[in-house]
Amino acid sequence: MQREQVDDVVIVVPGITGSRLADKDGTEVWGLSGTALLRGIATFGRSVRKLALPDDIGDDHPGDGVTATGLMQDLHILPGIGAAVDGYQNLFAWLQREFTLTPARGEEPGNLVAFPYDWRLSVRYNARELKRTAQLALERWRAHYPHNREAQVVFLCHSMGGLIARYSINNLPDPVPTRSVITLGTPFRGSFDALTNLVNGKTVLGFDLSGVARSLPSLHQLTPDYRCVLQDGVRVAAHTTDLPGVNRNLLLDAARLHEELRTDNTPYAHHAVVGQRQPTTVTGGLDGEKLTASVEIDGDIPQGDGTVARFAARPAGSQAAEIGHVDKHGSLQNRQSVRDQIWTCLTAKDKDYRGVGRNTLSVDAPDVLAPGELFTLEVSAEDDDLRVAATVTPVGDNEDDAAPRSLRNLGGGRYGATFNNLAPSAYRVRTHLRSDRGSAVTHLLLVTDGKDTYV
Repeated sequence: MQREQVDDVVIVVPGITGSRLADKDGTEVWGLSGTALLRGIATFGRSVRKLALPDDIGDDHPGDGVTATGLMQDLHILPGIGAAVDGYQNLFAWLQREFTLTPARGEEPGNLVAFPYDWRLSVRYNARELKRTAQLALERWRAHYPHNREAQVVFLCHSMGGLIARYSINNLPDPVPTRSVITLGTPFRGSFDALTNLVNGKTVLGFDLSGVARSLPSLHQLTPDYRCVLQDGVRVAAHTTDLPGVNRNLLLDAARLHEELRTDNTPYAHHAVVGQRQPTTVTGGLDGEKLTASVEIDGDIPQGDGTVARFAARPAGSQAAEIGHVDKHGSLQNRQSVRDQIWTCLTAKDKDYRGVGRNTLSVDAPDVLAPGELFTLEVSAEDDDLRVAATVTPVGDNEDDAAPRSLRNLGGGRYGATFNNLAPSAYRVRTHLRSDRGSAVTHLLLVTDGKDTYV
């Protein structure tokens, strides 16, 4: 198959928790994915606690020797900090298969660059690091291949990676020459899930990770920039109220960051890929010491990708074209219709792709279960006479071998199924129309013996 010509340098920037981290001795402190996610779960909490940052770290590095060693390849989840994400290995393989994109090999520069980063740290810090990486990669590419002296950078970003890229080219001096930015589910206006994680905390296998989460500037910078906290029936901004356990200074700094990100100084094309039709929390209020979440805002239910609301996946006031796809946050980078859209962005050629369809599915299901606990899958659609099916496949198994299970028609455009006896594993749950597997929405599920220690 002939590959499409791309002369620019494409830099892939993952989301929060999407980079592997190692300590000063080279011991991995975050890198559990795929089948290793279950094998290493027993040391999960103990290892992750090493990632806590000192108070008032600001936009600096703590000097603790932690470094990013690569991108997460397969399904991973860090409860209380990041949503389940299906990794970036398949995306990299597809980019090399479809385009003339190659990673660097020894002294020979490449034009496909991964940017792993310490996702604990602030967007501003990582933006500076991204700028250095991008400049060096582009300089080497242009120098080694003089016919590419007009090459520029294309940033392909998932989730928080889009905030880092935007800050790097909009808010830092002498930005790297940029052709375009493609963002997949980037929370430009924040994610209410991040605020819920900060307030409510999480305990994993007996280890309280709340302190780790609440020490991270990055997690605070993912909280909403819109008024999302309900007080006496009125919406107020999170940084203007006292929320239990949350670092108020970090929330104030997050508000300043969002204000800075509204700047748009660089003439580049921005392609905003957004997930839609999935239940997504957007507001909430305090119930004692806990934050309750709601999918409604002012009587409207905006939906999104399950983590980032649709309206929040573009910068405030942005004129960037919104490209909607029906899938969950952690799987956008692996959806065929999204890849078709990336193909169009990289080649400037038209290509048919599966965007918004009439019979699009909205999937609601838990992310974490205990062995033996029932897995209830709830689906809604605009049509009340569909044949809907789902497969539940452990990571590492061949999904083509999984027999689809029909969902019951509950009436009113609602469909459902209950699965039992799921063994400990990480699963991909594909829900689709019986007649069209390409319509599948991917939900990521972790079944672990540690479920009863989640609070």
